[in-house]
Parts: sequence; C-alpha cells; structure tokens
Amino acid sequence: PISHHKNDTNRFRATTYQLPTMASRNIQRFVTLTCIILALISTQVSFAFGAEVVCDEKSGECAAEKKRVVTQEELSSKTGENGSPTWLSVLGEVYDVTPGSGHYGSGSSYSIFAGKDSTASFVTGDFSEEGGKASLDDLPTNQLGGIESWRKFYANHAKYTFVGVLEGKFYDKDGNPTNELLKFQERLSSAKKKRGETKR
Repeated sequence: PISHHKNDTNRFRATTYQLPTMASRNIQRFVTLTCIILALISTQVSFAFGAEVVCDEKSGECAAEKKRVVTQEELSSKTGENGSPTWLSVLGEVYDVTPGSGHYGSGSSYSIFAGKDSTASFVTGDFSEEGGKASLDDLPTNQLGGIESWRKFYANHAKYTFVGVLEGKFYDKDGNPTNELLKFQERLSSAKKKRGETKR
C-alpha cells in the first residue's frame, strides 16, 4: 500500500509539473492561430485602409502598420528618364515597374501610365492626358472589373513591387481611402453581386 501511495504521489507531482507546460503550449497555439487568422484578412485591410495587420507571434499583439504615402510630385519624377525608376499608379496603388520599363518608357505604347495615375485609361483605351484623368464615376459598371483586374495584375506580378499609396484622388495624405475609392469599391461590390445573381 505504501508503495502505491508513493507511486500516486509521483504521478501527482509529474502531472503538476506538466500543467504549466501544457498551459504554455495552449497559449502559444492560440496566439499562432490568431496571427494566422489576422494574416488572412490583412490583404482586405490593406486594400481598404492603406494599412496591413502585423502581429508579434510571441506577445500576440497586433497593430495596423501604415503604408508609405507617395506624393504626386514624387510619382511624377519616376518615369524611367535620366536613370530614374519607373513607377505607375492604379486605383491609387503605386508600383515599381522598372523591370518592364520598355513598355512604359518615353515613346512606348504605355508611356501614359509612367509617373502618374491613369486608372481610367486601363479600360477605356484613351491614352491621352485627359483620358487618364477621367472620373471613374463616368465608367459603365461592366468596366469596373477590368480596373480591379489590372490592380491585381500589378499586385501579384513576380517582378513588379508595391511602393505605397498615392496621395490624391484615391487616398488622402494619411493613406486613408477617399470617397472616390470607397464609391468605386461599392459599385464594384454591387456589380459582383448582380453577376452572381444573374448566374443563378
């Protein structure tokens, strides 16, 4: 009987020692899972608010990290001329397209896009200065998806890199979306829903 009691005591001690370890592992798993979930929604947060969620895996603390805000003046100097990189903007998202500067350099077919935001031109085919400045409110609903496709093209391109958001029509000086961008997103969302209902 005494030996049994000793064995039970040893088991109790072993279990007691394991409790903090088990609790610590469960906490770590919870923190990791939380970070994974937040990472999955960070792309949506990035698109809507110009920021992405960054989490510390050890502490579990998360915060919105502001993206760089590019000025019109800075963007206009990135045309590929005089050795400068080539940047363009679509829906206010600025991308470094220097690896494809042959397509966007002076005299090329798409030079209208270099150093500026000419979002409307991506779907209208009007490559004039005025065409590039056209309001998205004037575009028919069936062209909105085309703009979003071009945004995704640059965002997912293997060689082009995201620089930041452009202060102006689509983002303010703090990197927050303007009414112009929010209206576009609302129209795009409505168009997608209608297409889904039509398919049914």
